[in-house]
Amino acid sequence: LLALTSLADSPECKKEIGETPIVESLLVILQEYDLLSKRMSAELLRLLSPIQHIRLQLKELEGVPVLLSLLHGWNLKLLWSITWILVQLCEDPDTRAEIQSWGGVQQLLRLLSNIFELFIDVGNYVRDLTAYEELQATVSLYTEEELDSLRENIDTLDQNQPPLRVISGYSILDHLGTGAFGSVFKVRKESGQNLLALKEVNLHNPAFGKDKKSRDSNVEKIISELTIIKEQMTHPNIVKYYKTFLEGEKLYIVMELIEGVPLAQHLNSLKEKQQQFTEDRLWTLFIQMCLALSKLTSVVGTILYSCPEVVKNEPYGEKADIWALGCILYQMATLQPPFYSSNMLSLASKIVEAVYEPVAEGTFSGRVPDMIRWCLSPDAEQRPDIIAVSSRISDIMMKMMDGLYISQNALQRRADRDRRRAQKYFLERHKSRMNCCHSNQENKLTETESLTQSSSAACSLNQSKQRVGQGLTPDVSFTPGPAVDSGYFTASKIKPRPVSAGICVSQKKLRQIDDPIQKMLVQLHKIIFITQLPPSSHRNIRRRLVERFKKSLFQLGSDSSNLKLELSKLLQLSPELMELSSSSSDLWPLMQNFTGDQAADGAADVSLRDGVTYQRMQGIIEELLKENEYYRASHSRVKEK
Repeated sequence: LLALTSLADSPECKKEIGETPIVESLLVILQEYDLLSKRMSAELLRLLSPIQHIRLQLKELEGVPVLLSLLHGWNLKLLWSITWILVQLCEDPDTRAEIQSWGGVQQLLRLLSNIFELFIDVGNYVRDLTAYEELQATVSLYTEEELDSLRENIDTLDQNQPPLRVISGYSILDHLGTGAFGSVFKVRKESGQNLLALKEVNLHNPAFGKDKKSRDSNVEKIISELTIIKEQMTHPNIVKYYKTFLEGEKLYIVMELIEGVPLAQHLNSLKEKQQQFTEDRLWTLFIQMCLALSKLTSVVGTILYSCPEVVKNEPYGEKADIWALGCILYQMATLQPPFYSSNMLSLASKIVEAVYEPVAEGTFSGRVPDMIRWCLSPDAEQRPDIIAVSSRISDIMMKMMDGLYISQNALQRRADRDRRRAQKYFLERHKSRMNCCHSNQENKLTETESLTQSSSAACSLNQSKQRVGQGLTPDVSFTPGPAVDSGYFTASKIKPRPVSAGICVSQKKLRQIDDPIQKMLVQLHKIIFITQLPPSSHRNIRRRLVERFKKSLFQLGSDSSNLKLELSKLLQLSPELMELSSSSSDLWPLMQNFTGDQAADGAADVSLRDGVTYQRMQGIIEELLKENEYYRASHSRVKEK
C-alpha cells in the first residue's frame, strides 16, 4: 500500500494503477483490516478517485455505504481522505443522489463547523469566485482573535506538519499544557502512527528532594509505582501509562492521549455563558471520579484541592482524595473553587477550618450540598471513604447503569441493522456476479460446442473424401463428444473470486452471556432496597439480619475486594457461616429464639442459634423481597420503559 501510494503521486503510474481491478481489494481492507491499513487504503483511493474508471468501480461495487460507515470514526487522517473521496464522487449526479439517500450529508455536517459547512455547500472545485461571497462575508465579520484561532485550528489539522522537536524517538507535535510538576506534549512515535501524550517532569523541582540522593530515591520510587500501574491498572476512567524513561535531568512519562478539553476549561466556558451543570450531568461526572478513585491510592494535587492534614503537614491517606473529590463537586455546582485567596496564609486558614460559601439554595437538590459537606469534613476521622461515598449515591449509580444498558441496546440494534444492510448488499453483489459468471460460462460453452461441431464435420468430410479416393467406404466418422466434455470440465473448474459477505448467524443459536458484575449489582440493589424500607410495626429479626449484613459490607476497614467476595458467596448459596458475631452481639439473644422458614434447598425449619449461612441469608432476602412486592414493582418499571 505504501509503494502504490507513492507511485500514485505520478500521473503516469496513477493512470496505470487505475486500470487494474484494485477498488474491490481496497474496499475489503477498509472494512476488515486495522486502522493503519484503512488509512493507507483510503489515501490511495483518494489519489485514484479523480480517475473516472475508479469512480465507476466504486459505484458498481457499492462502495458508497462502505465509505459513509467510516465517517463514524475519529481518526482525522482517515476522515480527511474519506471526505475527499466523497467530494470526488459527487461529480456524478447518480452517485451524488445515492450519497444523499444514505444520509451522507447529515454525516458530513456532524464533522464540520459552521465555517466549513459553507465551504462544502459551495464545493471546493468551483472556479467562479462569486460562489464564495457568503463565505467571505462570514469571515470578514471575525475579530482578530477569532481569525488567529481559526488559523491555529487549521494548522492543528495538518497531521504532516514537521515536529517541534524529537525526544527519544517521540516527535513533539503540540504543547498541551503546563502543571505544577512539568509540561505535557502531544507526540507521535517516529516508527508508528498513534498519537500519545508525553509528560515532561523537571527533577530539580523541590518536591523531589533537596539533594541528588533524595531526588534519585524519589524518582526510583515513582518509576517503580508507574511500572506497577502499567502492569495492573486498567480502568476506563484512568489514563493508561505506557512507558517511563530518563533523559538528562528530566523524567518522561508516555501516556494515553485524551482528546477534548479539561474539566476546568469546560467550567470556565459555562461561567462565561452564565450557564450551569444539570444535576444529572454533575452526578454522572462525580460517579466516574468515584469509580476511578476506587482503583487508585492517594493522589496529591495543588493546594486548592489539598486537605487540612496536607496543609498542616500531617500524615494523610486515601481520605485526602475524598476532600479533593468534594472540592471538585463544589466547583462543578458553583463554577468556582470552595477555597480561594490571593494570600497563601489566608487560603491555608480557610482550608484548615473548612470555611466556604454554601451552595445557593434551590439550584440543586439537597443531596448535592449534603455530599459536599460530608466530603469537606475538616476532621479526617469524620470524612467518609470512597466506599461510603459510593454507597450513599448507589441509587443514582443504578439509574446510570439502566441508562447505559438502554444506550447499549440501542447501539447494538443500530449495529445489527447496519450489518444486515451491508450483508444484503454484499450477498446481492455476490449473487449477481455468480449469475454473470455462469452466463459467461454458458456462452463460452455454446461457442465451444459450435466450433467443435464445425471442426468435427469438416474433419469427417475430409476423411470421407480421402477414403472414397482410396476406394474405402466412409463408414467411420469423427465423434465430437470428447471435445465437448473436455471443454465443459475445464469451464466447471473456474472459481469465482472470494467475496467478503460477512458471517450470518441465526439468533436461535446465540445465547445471552451472564455478566457477573451485573449480578452483584442486582444483589446489592436488593439488599439496599430492604434496608431502606419503612420501619415495621413489630420487631422483624430478618430485616435486622439484612441490615447487619449491609453494615458489615461497608464497615470501617472493609474494601471493594471484600464486598465482591461476600456478594459472590451470597450468590453461590455458600453453606459457610457468616461472620456477624463480632459486630452484632445484640442480635444473638433474639436469634436464639428465632426459627426461620424453609431454607433454599427445601430442608426442614432450621434454628439460627448456631449462626446464619450465606444460603440462609439469601433465602431471607428473597422472602423479604416477595413480602414487600419488590418484583412486582420492578416488572411495572420495565413495562413503563
